[in-house]
Amino acid sequence: KAISIYPRLVDAYISLAELELASDPQAALNILRQGSSKVPDATSLHRKFLEIAVDLGEENGALSYLKETLANYPIPPVSIYNLATILPYSLNNEAIKIVRDGRIQHPGNPILALSEAELLGRSNDFATAEVVLNDALASNLGDTGLAAALATAQAKQGKVTAAANTIYSVRGHTDEADFEIAQIYLEAGDAVNAANLLEQLVSKHSDSATILGLYGIALARRGDKSQGLVYLDRALTLDPSLAFAKRAKQLISEEDSLSGGQAPALTPDAQVLYDQGIAAFQNADYQAATGFFADSRKIQDSGRSAFYQALSEYHNGNTRAAARAMKRALDDFPNTALVLNDMSQIQLELGRFDLAEEYAKKAIAVDSEYADAYLNLGMVYYRTGQYAKALNQWNEAIKIDPSNQSFLEDLMTDAQSKQ
Repeated sequence: KAISIYPRLVDAYISLAELELASDPQAALNILRQGSSKVPDATSLHRKFLEIAVDLGEENGALSYLKETLANYPIPPVSIYNLATILPYSLNNEAIKIVRDGRIQHPGNPILALSEAELLGRSNDFATAEVVLNDALASNLGDTGLAAALATAQAKQGKVTAAANTIYSVRGHTDEADFEIAQIYLEAGDAVNAANLLEQLVSKHSDSATILGLYGIALARRGDKSQGLVYLDRALTLDPSLAFAKRAKQLISEEDSLSGGQAPALTPDAQVLYDQGIAAFQNADYQAATGFFADSRKIQDSGRSAFYQALSEYHNGNTRAAARAMKRALDDFPNTALVLNDMSQIQLELGRFDLAEEYAKKAIAVDSEYADAYLNLGMVYYRTGQYAKALNQWNEAIKIDPSNQSFLEDLMTDAQSKQ
């Protein structure tokens, strides 16, 4: 009834599906199927269905749905072909085939070229991505989005001069172009060239928090962490809300805590892939980050790369893979509270409360002031019905870091009521 009177039919179906999602995911999918049969051209309905199906782990069901949707059109629109980018990495080859079919139907379309390049990038096939983007840019001269993607594909193959020339060809030799090139170099793991470009920009724009922050990241990635932190702090003084600078400082702190700031050196090839992984991780592109860290480990299997691969896998929802990678990280860092506590969190997610408790206690034994370990240990006790113990651990976490009070308030109230 709500749907029949809702002025925007598509939004009504999506809203109803979202209401059902928590209690009955299959009902949510059925609502979206019903909606797409009523409004077959509503890309947002198809997108929502695919996103939910993938989140539920119904990967093959998502693929079948997309193929059915495509088959309903004589010539599917670009927006429907583009939905292939929602498919998970395990179906990457299928996704590429779908987007390529779309490019045959819509030759020269920049959106589909960008999508194919994105999918190829997930498999680290930047050479093929470069060919695709070159062809697309030839048909769409001056398209800055295509140029940026092409330059990124080139930089990730070590073609730094070609990458710079690609950006200059559409933006001219400007400070804005140099800044974009520096960003691309960092994403490609080339901190040296990024820092060189940004050093010139800092001298011209010393009051730009964004430039100072990116320069700080480049310096840290180049190996000069102390100077990198100086520039990150300067950036945050100018703009305390600069999220990427805060995240960069956190990552630097995490890396240092792994091994007291003395992480073993990686070989040059492994380091480039590691840096690409860190750049992707910082941008919350966890799928790409997983691939880079895994490839770095193939060259040199370091605990540092394994640690960030584990975190990336965890963010991707691949908890068992995260546990395997974190176990490798513990081989190198058996007495690091950060790694022990993150393993505790992973085991908690897997329902291995015994192991989650063990690792959290080890983290506390290593660092008795590590509030996050008390949070985790408290969560273990809470999940196993040991509410008094949970409250004790959470009180310790609050004593160490009072900011935990607001986060824990509802949980503690619930635990108190269940004692």
